[in-house]
Amino acid sequence: MILNYKVFKDTIDCISSIQAQSYQNFEIVIVDNASNNGSFEYLADKYKYFSNIHLIKSRDNIGFAQGNNLGIKFLKRKKSIFNILVINADTILDDTEYLKKLTSINYSKKCAMIGSEIIGRDGINQNPYHPAVDQPKVLRLRQYTNIKQIFLMSLIPGKIYQKLRKIKRKNNVPIRNNGDYSLRTLDLFEESLMGAAIYFTEHYLERFIGFFPETFLYYEEDYLALICKRLEIEQLYVPGLRIQHKEESSSSFDLNFSHSKIVKEKRLLVESKKFGKRQKKFNRVQLIDLMKDKNKKM
Repeated sequence: MILNYKVFKDTIDCISSIQAQSYQNFEIVIVDNASNNGSFEYLADKYKYFSNIHLIKSRDNIGFAQGNNLGIKFLKRKKSIFNILVINADTILDDTEYLKKLTSINYSKKCAMIGSEIIGRDGINQNPYHPAVDQPKVLRLRQYTNIKQIFLMSLIPGKIYQKLRKIKRKNNVPIRNNGDYSLRTLDLFEESLMGAAIYFTEHYLERFIGFFPETFLYYEEDYLALICKRLEIEQLYVPGLRIQHKEESSSSFDLNFSHSKIVKEKRLLVESKKFGKRQKKFNRVQLIDLMKDKNKKM
């Protein structure tokens, strides 16, 4: 499942890396999130002769969670597929054995999601990360960081930060694993899977819709961690199995302080406050009712 929004070139690169996989028993669905740059038309024309590549165009930009859920729904209803890898359009499966290794993993019925290493352009592994579930201090720290970034972006000239950014990239130390493919169950108080590449298992998707549907952008991973924690289901992590992500690690100090970055930090601040309020009120019963697939028996 790939969500496209104005980045058809990235989407094509991603699909090419999937087509180069040794494991070929797959269907690809691309949901175009109402791109206004001709993305859907270009992709539809390019893949019109591929029977295992399906395109859906949403009428409006419905956001990350609902856009992905639309594709998940298609695969479940039309193709009876319940093991679904959801990946960002700007990811590359440079390991041609990635899907073969991923689909050969044995897991229990409690396993809802599986994630691998996600290596950014800076060489840093973005996965897993520290969630804010039931941790007010973590949430407050994120909000403080958002406010600090907004303040700095408003004061310091962009050209200076561009230079500092290059220095920061140069000093980054790439993270590499020794090839250990053993599964590790994540302690959701300490770690959670990043949303750039998540493999949803049939044990989860036979019951639930996918992503928490009441977000537009940001905090999707925290809601998945909240769901797993409240419902007592598991997220598994596979060190050594990796996917490339063109976007830099979100933990890196982003020094491109443009207007769009200020808007992003403001949105993150708003979403963090919403998450803080929601996680206090959502119990197990409420989350099951919100997330359950209405067309499936629970």
